[in-house]
Amino acid sequence: MTSYENGQAEGDLTLNGVTQTISFPATITVSGQTVSIKANLFIQRSQWNLTQWGGMVQEELGISFDLIATTDAMVETTIATGDVVSGAMMS
Repeated sequence: MTSYENGQAEGDLTLNGVTQTISFPATITVSGQTVSIKANLFIQRSQWNLTQWGGMVQEELGISFDLIATTDAMVETTIATGDVVSGAMMS
């Protein structure tokens, strides 16, 4: 993810050796030392040269994820929508 503003995330997705910039709705929640990112998006598989199963798999593929990251040490900062968080070890 390279940016996030007003519930819209943007980033680069690499599949099958092809990288495309995508934009999709996402929810980011920060609670203490935990950051949660949830999203549901759709891609067109032909944009990533995923053509092997043509006729058997629909052109539009759905991707859903629910990521949770926590820090090993307390990070004393206020995170606002649109801020880029760096410098903390996430696991």
